[in-house]
Amino acid sequence: MSINPSRNDVGQSIAARRQELGLTQSQLGEAAGLDQTVISRIESGQRGLDALELVSLARALESKSWSF
Repeated sequence: MSINPSRNDVGQSIAARRQELGLTQSQLGEAAGLDQTVISRIESGQRGLDALELVSLARALESKSWSF
């Protein structure tokens, strides 16, 4: 990823980490306080993120243990 990542770069990174953790888009959305459709659009590069959303997603994706 470059110094100035594109929406696609960010979305692909989020999707890859979500999949590493074995989470669905709905589960990630719930953990980050975002709707599943928002997660889908972010991952596909159709939607950007504001700073608060990025922090929420980062916190949700850094979790080491998930229990569902």
